[in-house]
Amino acid sequence: MHRRKAALVILAIGLTSLGVFAAETAKVSTEPAGIPYSIMAPIHRDRVRAVIDQPTVIAHGPAEAFQAPPEVYRWLLGHPKDAFRIWQSLGAHCTIPEVDEKGRFHYEEPGRGQVVWEAVAKGKNAWVWLCEGKGRPAPFFPVVDFEAVVLVHFVPGKDTEGNPAIRHQYRFYLKTDSKAIQLGTKLLGSSAPKLAENYVGQLQYFFAALSWWLDQHPEQAQKLLKDTDAPVAVLRGK
Repeated sequence: MHRRKAALVILAIGLTSLGVFAAETAKVSTEPAGIPYSIMAPIHRDRVRAVIDQPTVIAHGPAEAFQAPPEVYRWLLGHPKDAFRIWQSLGAHCTIPEVDEKGRFHYEEPGRGQVVWEAVAKGKNAWVWLCEGKGRPAPFFPVVDFEAVVLVHFVPGKDTEGNPAIRHQYRFYLKTDSKAIQLGTKLLGSSAPKLAENYVGQLQYFFAALSWWLDQHPEQAQKLLKDTDAPVAVLRGK
């Protein structure tokens, strides 16, 4: 437990917002809400639209900047199983997802639910996950079926000392036909979006903190990633 707390404190310190952030020039998407529909397969595009157009809950994470190589950050987005494994090595208590033959990730937490997700768009500055599953959004809620979309916007740049850095923000859209959660959302009022914001904030932290830690500890990172195709050569310039 002490090891886990220490790791989280160190990671939190590393995620202090950068005062000045020089971003690379990025083409602004003309698609609705910056969602890269044009690079999705038609079957995924239709499912994403169905969630985005009629969500039950929408949440935004904080816009934040942190020091990390963009290549490492993108690699983690595409390799959640390895990301969970590294978090475990740092003392976090988490279940490592399974990967099926289609490249989808399966995660189950006893008593809370299960989810299957896959990356359906991998753009230069945007990433989209499409999720489906069953879960309990709060202790007094029943387990409900849901679909969700996580939109990741990120822009690489430099900090004031010229180190590689990233500015990112996630958006979360959840859709369910469950009358129980719709009623619960009305009863919770402003608390429902807050619950979702906490979730998306934790998701941002999951990838940002890990990207930062790997860059700050290149020797340990290279040992952890030695059997993967991670771009370890860019860590701390090694």
